[in-house]
Amino acid sequence: MSTTPRFAGVDVVLGGRTFVLPPMSLGIVEKFQARIDTFLKGTETNAIGLMIDVMHACLRRNYPELTRDEVGDLLDTTTINEAFITLLHQSGWRADTSGGIGGGDDPGNPGATVSPGTGAPSTPT
Repeated sequence: MSTTPRFAGVDVVLGGRTFVLPPMSLGIVEKFQARIDTFLKGTETNAIGLMIDVMHACLRRNYPELTRDEVGDLLDTTTINEAFITLLHQSGWRADTSGGIGGGDDPGNPGATVSPGTGAPSTPT
């Protein structure tokens, strides 16, 4: 793994390893905007795949050697909701955490109200 991340972000622990998760670049937003929109509407047919794809794209900003399969193995049903909400917050999105991404115990069923932020990203808590 790269020793010094290129982009600032928040620390996330995946698979017992700490990664610096940067926000989405504009290129990532552009690439995934249509699927993110369907995800937020609850109509994305492959929500798990989308979450892995977006997490992979963002983590690759700091860890270019990290493969999509590795990201899929590092994420699991107990970490995806928190990691994806953290990523959305880092990228300037706001989530209604009462429902959470994944609608509770089912990460494949979005059920969250998430919308683009209108200003600078807030500091995740």
